[in-house]
Amino acid sequence: MKAISFMQALEQKREEKKWVSVGLDTDYDEISPEVVEFLRKHYNLAPYFARGPVTFAFNRAIIEATCDIAACYKINPEFYAASGLQGFWALERTAEYLWSMHPNVPWIFDRKYGDVGHANEASVRYCFGILKAPAVTVNPLVGRDGGLDAFLWHKNKGVFVWCQSSNKGALDFQDPERLSLRVVLKVHHDWNALGNCGLVVGAKNPARMGEIRKWAKGLPFLVPGVGEQGGDLKEAVKASLYRNFDTGEITLPALFNSSRGIIFASHGEDFAEMARAKVIELNSAIGKILEE
Repeated sequence: MKAISFMQALEQKREEKKWVSVGLDTDYDEISPEVVEFLRKHYNLAPYFARGPVTFAFNRAIIEATCDIAACYKINPEFYAASGLQGFWALERTAEYLWSMHPNVPWIFDRKYGDVGHANEASVRYCFGILKAPAVTVNPLVGRDGGLDAFLWHKNKGVFVWCQSSNKGALDFQDPERLSLRVVLKVHHDWNALGNCGLVVGAKNPARMGEIRKWAKGLPFLVPGVGEQGGDLKEAVKASLYRNFDTGEITLPALFNSSRGIIFASHGEDFAEMARAKVIELNSAIGKILEE
């Protein structure tokens, strides 16, 4: 972001009734041959195998089709790592395209960083320096002192702390009565001193989301799992609502992420148009839930 912080950008999107995070978790192997051929022609790419240019062209088409209606984008680097150097080239070109062509559209680098000392400082130089990412996800287990401080002191950047994931195995440790609750309390009472923190809270267990919201107050949620992962959107929205007991105001400080359900909604030449339609559909569905 140029003039405003990541959290200020999210507030603007919320006022515009935009809550959808588009996951640019682009797996080259899921791009159909028909789409690959279309991208080569449309963007005048070389007529031979090159994962990087095709992946970037795919992302660019999705961004062009959705940038006016999405709340933000989320990029998970593991899908790019699967294509080696070509994949990382596409990732960095996508990041450059976002900050150069659409500087007012926030995005999140979903790396879940969680190392110590100099390793985190190097990670900060990459995600906030090279990529110019407006926000990042981190793993809380390393703690703050000598760990996540490297990210938290960047007050204009968003830092989403991984709190409750959406896979079944998360319950081994992330029950709100154990690890998740401790994470929420630590972030709310300590780590969010600069007002730049949020929580990653998976959509597949709305009851636990609601419990987390009670302790998280108005911290923004990044909610994965509402698309192909099968999370119940209505219950996830309700569990993410925050009531300010001082003013009585009810708000929805949350981003609902869908990746494959949006970017691979179609495997034909209309893939970008279908991605746009899915974002509109999801935003509309969230709006209707809020009106109930």
